[in-house]
Formats: sequence, structure tokens, C-alpha cells
Amino acid sequence: MKALSLFANVGLGEYYLDKLGVEVTVANELVPDRAALYRHFYPNTNMIEGSITDPEIYKEIVTAAKGVDLIIATPPCQGMSMANATRLQRSEEDPRNFLIKKVVDAINDLNPKYVLIENVAAMANTFISHKGTAHNIMDYIREHISADYQMKHKVLNAADYETPQYRKRLITMLSRDAEWVHPPPVGDHITVQAAIGHLPSLESDQKSDIPWHFAKIHNVSHIEWMKHTPTGCTAFDNPIHYPKTRDKGTGLMRKIKGFKTTYKRIKWDKPAPTVTMLNGSINSQNNVHPGRLLKDGTYSDARALSIREVSIICGLPANWLDAHQDLNPNLVRKVIGELFPPKMCYHIVKSLTDSIGEQMDKNTKEVMFSSKNGAWSTPNDFFEILNKKFGPFNLDPCATAETAKCLKFYTEDDDGLSQDWTGHTVFVNPPYGRGIDKWIAKAYNDTLENPNLKVVMLIPARTDTRYWHNYVMKATELYFVKGRLKFGDSSNSAPFPSAVVVFHWQPRFARGRVPVVGAL
Repeated sequence: MKALSLFANVGLGEYYLDKLGVEVTVANELVPDRAALYRHFYPNTNMIEGSITDPEIYKEIVTAAKGVDLIIATPPCQGMSMANATRLQRSEEDPRNFLIKKVVDAINDLNPKYVLIENVAAMANTFISHKGTAHNIMDYIREHISADYQMKHKVLNAADYETPQYRKRLITMLSRDAEWVHPPPVGDHITVQAAIGHLPSLESDQKSDIPWHFAKIHNVSHIEWMKHTPTGCTAFDNPIHYPKTRDKGTGLMRKIKGFKTTYKRIKWDKPAPTVTMLNGSINSQNNVHPGRLLKDGTYSDARALSIREVSIICGLPANWLDAHQDLNPNLVRKVIGELFPPKMCYHIVKSLTDSIGEQMDKNTKEVMFSSKNGAWSTPNDFFEILNKKFGPFNLDPCATAETAKCLKFYTEDDDGLSQDWTGHTVFVNPPYGRGIDKWIAKAYNDTLENPNLKVVMLIPARTDTRYWHNYVMKATELYFVKGRLKFGDSSNSAPFPSAVVVFHWQPRFARGRVPVVGAL
């Protein structure tokens, strides 16, 4: 599945999508340093830098993205975010909120099968001006896209999706093909203790031997206040060591006025609060390490979380930056604070790919199953073509007594996957639902070291799957079938194209090469 990423930042939300067979081929980002960092992380993606509101940039994006299956759009949220509530104009006048119109334009111009829009929860109640009238953004989207799309939106929390952080986001999903539903929560919440409790303590300006686990230099007063602040508490509640400043009028010290979410330590036993772009500041929201009680009654780690800790809290691998030591720490903190939680994104898109797979399974069964007991078979005339070209075959390890193509065969009860195929020329037409990858993996692995084995497989031409790239592209030969086959006694053609894959032993110097490719 090919995708376009709009307002891509540096692509952190996309981090795990390759595991689902999703390839972001085109991306757009306005800010030059973010676009440059995106290219650094994803050199094979066509990153188009510039404003999507610029007609030439928009044209370049749409031209490059023709044929994508999925649009992922994460337009700037500051115009809708509660974090900036005191600085906002009326939402329908904020120019950042109008960017959703360009997302709608891209949907209409590219007509992708699927669209994923991520933003703050407040987006559902945000209004924009259209033709002089205020329109709710969600109503605007619905009214200006094709009626072919099913549209669903719901507020999800990243903490429900393997992310040790409470981060609520409005997830809007459009589909004109598969049934796409918001995924249910995955497992129990991950606490801060479970996520970062193993990392060593640090104080202001201290470094460790672990990449990206170092502390910023903090204000001496801030450090003193936080040393006396217990885990999960704000320094504003300290009886003595609270945030204070000198009053310009009286010259006396007084308590600073501020939100109690600032100068605050996060808790060990819960997911972290929402990470923001200002995650390196003690005097910003919920940024201070939980700390550990020391013998003298003070608390350790009077500092903001390290970049490694913030990365883990956001659902990124602990080592994702280990090979990128030369990056600007301030830029890294900002882009992390703006990210679409990558594991949240993964589970949302997985809900789609699972649905596509289930629909394919359903369609395949309707077309291919020729009897109530589930027996189906390769078309006899096509098998004879394969037998003449690659055979003669003498083992069919995935068959029934009615569908077997060879005198020697294994049924489901025999479990052909667990059998030794050595010494045979094998024909395999595996089940086309979940589990097909196990058959392909066996064919690849068994022939890798066995010169007395040849395996020919008839499979769907699913170039968007992991098994295709992990195994099929390492085969000896690969043939795409012209047209679409009719399986068993079905009068209907299969709802997918087919391919014939040939695996047999190769000398080590030849392994990993692209297979010989042809057509049948």
C-alpha cells in the first residue's frame, strides 16, 4: 500500500508502518529543518518542501502522489489546541485551521481508497469560515468529499496503544473500500516506571554513557525547588521551596503565578501526561522526572526528561536515535513534542490492513471454495502448464484427496508444514488467508541449504505484503500470471492477480539477487 503524508513533520508517526506493508512514497512539510530531517530519516521518500497552500507546491504534491492508496494528514493543531487557548483568535479566523481545506482538495484530486486525519480532540468542535459562514470542520469534510467514503471520527488515547503517555487525539478515518473501524485498546497501560525506570538518574547538565540520555542545564532556582518536590507533585504546593520571584513594586519575594501543571514531577505508576514541544523546560507542563526519594529527604533527578526518556514515553524505540548523534537536541525535542504517536498510528492502520485481509479472505473463499468442506483446487489446465515447465511434480503438501495434483500429497491432518520435503519437486498452492507467509517461508528456508529440493508455488501477487519482500523477492524465478485464474469449478475469476514463484538451491554468491522475472 502506497501512502502520501501531509504535514509530515519528520515522519515519526510513520515509524512502524513498514511492518504493515505501507510505503510512504511522497511527503510534504512546510518547515525547512523538519523537511531536511525527514529526508535524513527517509531518504527513499519524495519529500516536497513548501506550503501546501502554494499552488505550485500543491500541484507538485498531487502529481507525485498519483495512485496512492492512503493519505495521512496531520495538519497543525495549534489553532485548535487547548495548550494555546489564551493566544487564539476565534477558531474560524485562525489561518492554520484552513489547512484542512487543502486536505479535502487532495482527497478529491487523488481519490485514494483511504484517508487518516489526526489532530487534537478539539478539532471536532472547531469552526472555519467558508463562503462567509462558519462551518464545523467535521461537517465541512463530510460535505466536500465524495459520498462513496465512509467517514468515522473518534477521540482515542495513545495510552491505550502501547504508549506510556496520555495523549488524546481525534482520529478521523475515511474509506471507500474496506470496513475501517477504530481499534480497541491494546493491553494494559504502560507506566512511566515500566518505560524508563531502568535508566540511570541524572542531575542538571549530567551526561551518561547511554546515547541521548543526558540532562539539560537548568536554572539553579528551578533545581532547588524541584529537589524539594515529591513524585507526582508540583513545586507550587511546597511550603518553603516554591516558585518565587522578586516583586518589582515592593522588592519583596512572592510566589510566582502559574498553572499547577508547571514545575511538576510526573508520576511513576501511571503513563506520562501529554508531551509538548517544550518538553525540556521545568517551568512548562508536566516535564520533570518523577525522581527518587533520597536519604536527606530531597528528591533526585531535578530536571526535565532526557531525550531518550521522552522518546520512549512517546512510543519510539529507545535506540531510534543512537545512529544519529549529530542532530540538534532542541530540534529533536520540538519534533517529538509534535508527533503523531507512532504505535497509535500503527494500530489504527493495522485495523485497516486487517480489514482488507479479512475482506480478501472472504472474497477468496467465495470464489475459490468449490464444496461445503472447503476443498478447492488449481485449474487443471494451468497445473499442466506448470508441470510441463517446472516438473514433473511429485509432492503436493497442501491438498485434500479431491484436489491433490500429485500421487504423494499431505492433507491438513498430515500438516504439510511440518513434513520434510527433501528430494521432491514440490507444487504448493497454499491457503490464501492468514498463514500463507508460513508456507512461503518454509519454501525459501528449506531450499536455501538443500540442493535436492525444488518448490514451485502458486500465490496471490500481493506485492504490498512483508512476505513478498522478505521471501518472494529472494526466489530464483518469479512469473506473473496473465489475466486472472478461475479456481476449482468456480465460474468467477479470482479477485486478485496470481504469481508463480520458484525456489531452489543457489550458491551463496547468488543468494539475495532479484529473481528472474517473467510472465505466464
